[in-house]
Amino acid sequence: LLERLTTLLQHTAERPTQERCVSAIAAVAVGAKKAFADYFDPVYALMRHLLGQTASEMLPLRARAMECVGLMCLAVGRDRCSHVLQEVVHVAMAGLPLDAPELREYTFGFFGQVAELLGEEAAPLVPPLLPFLVKAVEQEEVTEFSEHEQARILAKLGPDPDGDGDELLDDDDDDEEDE
Repeated sequence: LLERLTTLLQHTAERPTQERCVSAIAAVAVGAKKAFADYFDPVYALMRHLLGQTASEMLPLRARAMECVGLMCLAVGRDRCSHVLQEVVHVAMAGLPLDAPELREYTFGFFGQVAELLGEEAAPLVPPLLPFLVKAVEQEEVTEFSEHEQARILAKLGPDPDGDGDELLDDDDDDEEDE
């Protein structure tokens, strides 16, 4: 399975397929745990290439690779992945200033995995991460949809009896008040 996923990852140019391959590789690592150790270095070599991507269209794939490496490290344990940790932490930090919310989100997840792996020894990573964490919390990321996308989403949600859209905002407590 792993051989097929890595081959597909290397030989397809379709970004969604590549992203799914990376996510599937991460799932294999999580499922295999310590048995993934023999595959760690060759798979890391592939992920390392993806972690170096800076073109905006490649950043979602880089984000998936960041997640994958963190999960690979957790799967095989600290001793087996220690030789790549410094490099991948450096690459992760370098990706945080990029204007890429998805990469930032996956990178924060990676640092959570590193913290789980290293425990208290991950404490020195907190000060350089803190400004990015604060900025992420303060930032309001808004997804804007075109009128066509809005209409498509609303059509999937079903009819709005009075046309004002407020049924989407209602919570269950309002139903009790109406009784």
